[in-house]
Amino acid sequence: MDFFDWFQVAGLALFIGMAMGRTVATRIRHRVNTFLPGRSSRLAFPLFILTNVWAFEVLFFVLPVGFRIFPSPFHILLLDWLPLKFAGTALVVVGFCLNIAAHIALGESWRLGIDENRPGRLVTTGVYRFTRNPIYLFFGLYFCGTFLINGTLFFLGFWILGAVLLHLLTLQEERFLARVHGPAFAEYRTRTPRYIGLARN
Repeated sequence: MDFFDWFQVAGLALFIGMAMGRTVATRIRHRVNTFLPGRSSRLAFPLFILTNVWAFEVLFFVLPVGFRIFPSPFHILLLDWLPLKFAGTALVVVGFCLNIAAHIALGESWRLGIDENRPGRLVTTGVYRFTRNPIYLFFGLYFCGTFLINGTLFFLGFWILGAVLLHLLTLQEERFLARVHGPAFAEYRTRTPRYIGLARN
């Protein structure tokens, strides 16, 4: 295993540890079930399943196990260039910084999925002053970075599919936030971009 393999294993451990730790801590401290994929969103559950498949594929790719979930055509090497691997590493690091900042800003409002019963407050501070969807931006950077590091057809395909699902889920959640928070969310979206750049959406 080289540096990039260890980096990916450490990244997965941090990603899973943060999600599980936050879910358990919020359940204990605030008695809120934050794990809601599929309850109010038909997109969150497929994305949850696909992300788990992706995580296992990352592990099988970097560990010397000789096993893959998908057949060999999915593992055609499309790129293998050291500067791109470092660029991918940088994207993952930036993504994790966004994710950590988003977890801090969200506090007890963090959810995995849409919570119709206890939606939490509208968070507009911290990293949410600069982007309305830092966690989805994190996923996009993480998936893209993983493709640049590993360079196979599977990781390219997953990055594209993941980006499409994340965007559709973003639009669905925005409709939910507009319904729950009304004028406050309408004002927020006029001054804060959906992902990055100017607030045009």
